Amino acid sequence: MAERRMFAKSVIDSDKFLDMPLSTQALYFHLSMRADDEGFINNPKKIRRTVGASEDDLKLLIMKGFVIPFESGVVVDSYWKVNNYIPKDRFKPTIYQDEKSTLKVQENRVYQEIAEPEQLSFPLETDFQNIPDAEVVKESNSREFTLKEAVDLIYGAYPRKEGKAKGYELAIAYLKKGRHLSGFGTIKYNHEQIYCAVRDYAMDCKEKGRDKEYIQLFSTFMHKTVVDYVEKSAEGYEEYMQRKYGNEWRNIKFTYK
Repeated sequence: MAERRMFAKSVIDSDKFLDMPLSTQALYFHLSMRADDEGFINNPKKIRRTVGASEDDLKLLIMKGFVIPFESGVVVDSYWKVNNYIPKDRFKPTIYQDEKSTLKVQENRVYQEIAEPEQLSFPLETDFQNIPDAEVVKESNSREFTLKEAVDLIYGAYPRKEGKAKGYELAIAYLKKGRHLSGFGTIKYNHEQIYCAVRDYAMDCKEKGRDKEYIQLFSTFMHKTVVDYVEKSAEGYEEYMQRKYGNEWRNIKFTYK
């Protein structure tokens, strides 16, 4: 594996990069210096702790698209091929072939997650102001949904219709037994919590005028970003549940089949 790493001025002199805090910029440099010859890093959390960066620094790199996370805990430098050229006689292929298989290299040499073909023709626009609420239902302590109808509600509100298959898989994990996330423990949500988180994220994207390339794939959002937005949308969630299910909403138990 080559020992030297390079950084393109087109990447590190961009407003997108320089607008980030210095601690986030430093973390990007440290991650890239330790990447393998195709840009994959298997210990981003250890590197983050070693250099004194915060969890928010890593999250910001993911949100800004400088690194792409995988369920395995590995991340990849999105701009690796822009920054680096390694001669064939020194090149060593990554061992993270499963993760690599989910990526494509765009014409500008930036890594991007592969979207499911059937979703490529879906429009980006979502009617953020008119996401419908369901009619108020009769009071009861139990509500049963199929996993498909629960996740369809969530995906229908999401502003970028790419990353569907993996996103559905992650959403279902949150609904059924919960997902174990390092630093968080096992997290379990109901579909209404995730729906409200998605709705808030969609509104944020619209208010900030975020271009499509800066809106996370559904799978990326469901990986970890959803945790932050469930917390941010807590107050709106309570109002939504009160309106949809009435005064007894706190006693409702959701089940999925």
